[in-house]
Amino acid sequence: ELEGTCYIEFLPGKYTGKCWNESSIYINEETFLIFEDLFKEVLINYDHYSFNEMPASKVRLLKVKLHQRISILKNLQNNLLNGETLSLQINELFTQKFKSNQIEIIQMLENFYDWLKKIETQNIPLSILGI
Repeated sequence: ELEGTCYIEFLPGKYTGKCWNESSIYINEETFLIFEDLFKEVLINYDHYSFNEMPASKVRLLKVKLHQRISILKNLQNNLLNGETLSLQINELFTQKFKSNQIEIIQMLENFYDWLKKIETQNIPLSILGI
C-alpha cells in the first residue's frame, strides 16, 4: 500500500506507456536519494524527473555498484561517528536518516539488490520511472 505519489517506479522490461504497474517495485523519493547517484554513474543521461531505460547490459554494473554501496553502509554502522563519510551530495540528510534507520536502509538496499539479480537473469532492460 503506497501513500502519496513521490515514488520512483522500477519496472522490469521496457516502459509501455503505463505507470503504477503491478510488476514494478516502488521506493519513495527521499529513500531513493541514498543511492540515486549510482544510477547517474551507470546511465549517462539519467534524469530524476524522466522515464529512463537501463539496458540489460548495464543492470549488472548497477548491481556491482549497489553491492559496493551496501558494504560501505554496513561498515558505516561502526564508523559513522569516527569521521568516515560518503561522497554523496545528500551527506547530511543521509547521516540523519541512516543513524535512525540503518538496519531498515540496509535491508531495503539488499532487497533491491536481490530483485535486480532476478532482472539480470531475465536479460531484460530496467525502466526507471522518475517523479
